[in-house]
Amino acid sequence: MNNNKSKKQSIIKYLVITITALYTPFAIMMCMNSIQMFLVHDNTDTIMGWALAVLTLLPYILLYFAKDKKSMILIYIAIVHELSMMTGVIIFEKMKSEWISIDKPIIYIYPKEELNVEIKVSDPKKLTVSYPAYNDGWQVKALTDGTLIAKNNKKYYALYWEGQGKDNKLKEDGFVVKGEDTANFLEEKLELLGLNYKERNEFIMYWLPKLEKNKYNYIRFMTKEEIDNNMKLIIDPEPDTLIRVMMEYKPLTKKLKIKEQNLTPVSREGYTVVEWGGTEIKK
Repeated sequence: MNNNKSKKQSIIKYLVITITALYTPFAIMMCMNSIQMFLVHDNTDTIMGWALAVLTLLPYILLYFAKDKKSMILIYIAIVHELSMMTGVIIFEKMKSEWISIDKPIIYIYPKEELNVEIKVSDPKKLTVSYPAYNDGWQVKALTDGTLIAKNNKKYYALYWEGQGKDNKLKEDGFVVKGEDTANFLEEKLELLGLNYKERNEFIMYWLPKLEKNKYNYIRFMTKEEIDNNMKLIIDPEPDTLIRVMMEYKPLTKKLKIKEQNLTPVSREGYTVVEWGGTEIKK
């Protein structure tokens, strides 16, 4: 009788070990991704995801100490394991969907006279790349023609960064533009938003290949509040005019009816700082 009971316990135990082994590679991957997102974003959901990912390794520990325990312990371990995995997957997918890439924000500085300028971002942990290197912010000497001179005397025409932002979705307003009409549309709207010809050219050169190939695109320009909510610029001394143009877009296979976004014309006065960038709506 005891032999049969022991045999059943062994079968259940090895079954649980097999299930755990099958899920372990995914659990480790989820652990690594969750830790990375925690370090970058300091987000509560990432802490939960990380904790649940670690929990998926718990069966190995319990099984090691439960060599001769009753089979119910093994069954409990299996249940905890499965529940933690399912919950962890849901949270991990939620975490991934909450963060999107902000592509090629580029910053120009135009003082009225030679000026030492420092620019910092509100959340440097979200930066994924910068040029010149961000370090503890950018400190440059800005010339009236827009040339920027770093402390090492290297010259730049702009400051560049990319980073992570909060997820974006289709809004109630925006524009639906044919792919073939993208260039004309951007030329008109970017001029309205305050970009000069050089800035407009660079914006269009970067984004046109991504937009022109689509049948239609949903395009919207984020509001100042939305941009600051993602990443605020801290500029010393503060400019007389700060222009931040962030485009969000989504490729479409057919035309959508949507309320046209109302854009306010922007004029440049005095010492001016300009930034442009964009992101694709994944949902």
